Amino acid sequence: MNPTGGAISRPVINSSVFPLYSLKDVLSTENIRSAWKQVRGNRGAPGIDDLSVDVFPTQVRPKWMEIKRQILAGEYFPQPVKRVEIPLLIPHFQYRVLVFVLIALLLKQ
Repeated sequence: MNPTGGAISRPVINSSVFPLYSLKDVLSTENIRSAWKQVRGNRGAPGIDDLSVDVFPTQVRPKWMEIKRQILAGEYFPQPVKRVEIPLLIPHFQYRVLVFVLIALLLKQ
């Protein structure tokens, strides 16, 4: 039996446009540091977790190896977001840093 039902299949993502990275590459110290600098430069409001730009390094750095282990093991799940009046979703601060890592990698060529 043909799993495609006889349809012609092809890759959806052109790897020359979006290079493939392993999670270890994504979570490298260089990428995390770069994303952190970008998030810090935005000077955004604290997330629902009440972590601000100023306390993030002292609160998350000691936990980083465990967070990284959870991500690599497929056990990391971002916490729920908070809806505010405007309506706007405010994610956890550490989630914002991880999003900037992925954006930077996708835009890097």
